Amino acid sequence: MHPPIPDAQKKVTQEEADKALRRIVKSRTGLIFDKPVLAPLLFKLEPKRIPFGTIATDGKSLLYNPAFVNNLEVKFLKFALLHETLHCCFKHPSRRGTREPQIWNIAADLVINGILVYDEKTEAPDWICVDKKYHKTEWEKEHPDIPITAETVYDELYKNAEHVKVKFKITCPCIQKDPTEGAGEGEGQGGSSKDGKGCSHGNDPESGGEKPEKGWDAKWDKGLEEEWKQAVIAAEQMARMRGDAPGWMTSLVDDIVEPKVPLDKILLKYIGTVISDETSWKSPNRRFVSRGIYLPSSVVDKKDGVIVIDTSGSISDEEALDFLGIAAKVLRSKGINEVRLMQCDVTITDDIKFRRVGDFKSHVKKVGVKGRGGTSFTEPFEKLEKERSWNVAFLMYLTDLCGTFPQKAPKFPVIWVSTTEDAAPFGTTIYWDRKSDKIKIMKGKAHAEKA
Repeated sequence: MHPPIPDAQKKVTQEEADKALRRIVKSRTGLIFDKPVLAPLLFKLEPKRIPFGTIATDGKSLLYNPAFVNNLEVKFLKFALLHETLHCCFKHPSRRGTREPQIWNIAADLVINGILVYDEKTEAPDWICVDKKYHKTEWEKEHPDIPITAETVYDELYKNAEHVKVKFKITCPCIQKDPTEGAGEGEGQGGSSKDGKGCSHGNDPESGGEKPEKGWDAKWDKGLEEEWKQAVIAAEQMARMRGDAPGWMTSLVDDIVEPKVPLDKILLKYIGTVISDETSWKSPNRRFVSRGIYLPSSVVDKKDGVIVIDTSGSISDEEALDFLGIAAKVLRSKGINEVRLMQCDVTITDDIKFRRVGDFKSHVKKVGVKGRGGTSFTEPFEKLEKERSWNVAFLMYLTDLCGTFPQKAPKFPVIWVSTTEDAAPFGTTIYWDRKSDKIKIMKGKAHAEKA
């Protein structure tokens, strides 16, 4: 049974407030030994007292009601701290978009509570949202082709939303804005709601709310998203060095660095046309020479490719990550010798060559996405034209096609993978609908230069 929500009208004494903060600090310290993998992430949230509700996060603070914290057993307080931290690791507050907030909070809770209960073996209170069918192992049995994310769980829950709200009742959201912002100096002035207790559950079916209140809408800026991304990557790297990186965290980092995008159609359609599968006797296959067997090798046929990622301001973080996922897939393709990765907005912001996917991932983790200025497509082509010693088999430009193009086409093949349904003035343009994975060869004029 869920512990009662403290009365927002009852003033918390200083002694009670001090006790709650001490319990949080002590519990976090204990988690350094209990959960060393997650410990560095716990301290990114600054404890911030609120006069209502339970415990929540806005990505910057650990928002807590002292009366609620003081009523929790220590083991359950530790669970709550881990729970809020994982919401931030998965960037759940910033991913809701226009989804129904209560169902979204339930979906996000089911994902992270499944990790804490079934993967991390964390003792949890009996009133949390948890169901083994929404844990990765069971989910994949029923949905072998659909990854488990807050979005995919939400889609399933929303089919029977009212039943879900009753089964997994959330009285107060734990994914929210800071409800004390703009509330004035008085402790009891912030986050008022229809029930008079300041609990932001605007669309709780029992509250009579007609629309979501501010408590549901955590809006992260890009800097905050990047901070959490880098923090998760660093924590996973530390855990991997110790040899205790959990599988779910490694999968999360892999999704950050190499998102799972089904782009085989694009890669096979284009790269297959410029990379030969022919064999040659000039360089015997070294795997068999030591056995006295001479077979032809295809090493001499491997090609070098260039991938340019548009990192201008018109490209979203999600698009940029998908573009990096494409680059990793190209590097894995048969027949690829070396991939040169460039990031470019108006000018080239990053330029490095890779032969191994591991090196690519390490670089992306370290550098991230660089740019966010205007857009010009000319500098990569000009630079490659000057470097005639580097043999370019193909260039793939990942972009929204909003920018300035070179005056003339290069001598090497060019493919533009565009997120907008338009075409570049030269090369082959493939429109890619990221949501449906629809692919279309485009003909027509390209976008005009951005203002």
